[in-house]
Amino acid sequence: MLHQYAHHRDEHVDAVRTRTDAYLEEHPALAERMSSTWWVHHFLLDLAPITPENFGSGHLLALIESEYELASSGSAARFGLYKQAMVALRSVLELGLLYIYWDTDDDAHRAIQNWLRGSEQTPHEREVRKGLARIPGVARYLEHDPRFLDDLQHLSFELGAFVHTRGRAGSIRGLNPTTNFPSFSATAFERWVEMAERVVRGVTALHLMKYPIGLQVTPLSEKFGLNPPAGGFVEPAVRDRFRDYLDPDMRDRLQLQSDDDPAAVAMREQIDAMPDLTEDDWRDHLRAQDQFLIEGMGYEAWRASRSIIRDHLDDAELAAREAYEEELRQWAVQEGCVDGPPQRPI
Repeated sequence: MLHQYAHHRDEHVDAVRTRTDAYLEEHPALAERMSSTWWVHHFLLDLAPITPENFGSGHLLALIESEYELASSGSAARFGLYKQAMVALRSVLELGLLYIYWDTDDDAHRAIQNWLRGSEQTPHEREVRKGLARIPGVARYLEHDPRFLDDLQHLSFELGAFVHTRGRAGSIRGLNPTTNFPSFSATAFERWVEMAERVVRGVTALHLMKYPIGLQVTPLSEKFGLNPPAGGFVEPAVRDRFRDYLDPDMRDRLQLQSDDDPAAVAMREQIDAMPDLTEDDWRDHLRAQDQFLIEGMGYEAWRASRSIIRDHLDDAELAAREAYEEELRQWAVQEGCVDGPPQRPI
């Protein structure tokens, strides 16, 4: 029965995957562009605010699904399913915009609920655009670049050609006319990379208009250690990644907006004013984290999961590590979690 629905033979799909991987090895700059696109989108989840009010509300669903669609799009392109990869990019764009639309008034956790339950239609593009234009950061950016939302709409229109097969250009043959089964096309693959960049660049810019704190330098690790805020901030390296990914004019304009935003500056100054963690603070954080893990998996499983660390230590470091592990073993004995999680009374 398999042959009735598995129309693409495994050898064809595997051959495309092999050619794609080889092409990326031959063109490392292209591979780096793909990696940057993925990571920039991923880090938008760190920028999205998490509060006691919205935690667990499902308000991040559109953004999370946008990330999943980007991953699926990349997999489809890798296997030569270029039209399907383009179709998924349309979803990446729409879902990325929808997350910001629902959080226009900082109440996505309420605004999304009917859609989340499936009792409400996805808002029309016109409605989404109208909502986005009400965001102060977007409105200010439009004063500099009035065509920004027009460009996003046109990008959606371009990708829509593949969703609805708008003529030959939006067809499978339009992307790769050589065969009627999956085959590698450098032209189609590079076009997908470029379209993915345009999508993620637009979604990222919109997030930075809504959350200008993303372009402020907030040294979270130095101030919070292993317990940073759950959302709403990014590490300096992520901020730099955002800046490097944007077009120079867009980057400079958004940086100016961020630097002129009183709330973003105040949050950055508040973090700057915090003392840096000391070495003792870091040890306490690491120990608390390891104890938390041991409670969840047991000491023996925790120790086995960290065995690779020993391969990279010199004699003095190894002795210190073994002493540390013995301290934790004794603690695990007291807590009843040597071989597994402690048995708590019901």
